[in-house]
Amino acid sequence: MKETVFNIFLFIDDRTINELGVICHEIEGTDEDKLEFLRVNVDKDFKNAVRFKIPSIFKLKVGEEESIALTYDRYREMVHTGTDGTLFENIYRHYKASDTPLRCITTIVNGKVMIEGQDTVNVSETKFVNEVYEILQPDYITEYFSENKFRFSDLINDDFFEGIKSTFQKGLYVSSIKLMMSFIDTAAYLDFGDINGNFKSWLDKYSKLDDMNISSSELWEFRNSMLHMTNLNSRKNIDGKVERLQFYISEKNLEHLKRSDTHKYFNYKELISVIANGIEKWGETYSIDRNKIHEFIERYDQIVSDKRYGFVKIN
Repeated sequence: MKETVFNIFLFIDDRTINELGVICHEIEGTDEDKLEFLRVNVDKDFKNAVRFKIPSIFKLKVGEEESIALTYDRYREMVHTGTDGTLFENIYRHYKASDTPLRCITTIVNGKVMIEGQDTVNVSETKFVNEVYEILQPDYITEYFSENKFRFSDLINDDFFEGIKSTFQKGLYVSSIKLMMSFIDTAAYLDFGDINGNFKSWLDKYSKLDDMNISSSELWEFRNSMLHMTNLNSRKNIDGKVERLQFYISEKNLEHLKRSDTHKYFNYKELISVIANGIEKWGETYSIDRNKIHEFIERYDQIVSDKRYGFVKIN
């Protein structure tokens, strides 16, 4: 039985989908035969594709400028959640497609055919090559999103706190605290984006550092010196603009370890609890404002972790 099938193309520049393309074919055979036909014709079809604009519901704001476009990361999120069909509604409506059209979707990056997870580009001829390098990476969305429930705490624990706890339990306290500082960096990026001051903003919004008698500015300088040099001498510490922090490990806070002539002390075990409580408070915001989840996924797609690292398989 003949069926109209669709070779659909996402035209991408700088990880942003600005335009769609399509070529229709009316062919017979099994679904597998039809999909194989579409794949074989990708190189020819994309050069002759009919162009369509992105639906106007997709708006991308960069600074003060707003345009009709869609980031590729957001598109991946839509694929994960099964809502990507809305991107192609104008195409289906134009060609009067069936309710469940058969399609092959290919990304075109800077004019070259790309398949997600595969290096299939011959730069000079833009044709498929025989050897495929496939990037394999576990899909966190299918594991931590289920039945409209976002297992936020489990995701953060598995990807970040397991390493923090593991090094702490082995007595590798400097390594553990470095991972903690790096995690706060990541949490700040996920919540606020890549902006100046996000580390301190995250701490001020979600943690109760006041209970420890330290400030986000002091912990920021501690973070800078520990991560960059593994010492306690940031520029502002040396200049006397911000108090120098030093940590200790204890089951309870020690009264005699508050401040010396050169350092202000804090109990790292208490900081772990304060940050853990902050994560719980942070996670609650995704239940209150469900729109935040889309932004979170866009940013989290860029994150790597021990559990979800990519490795290369050569076919």
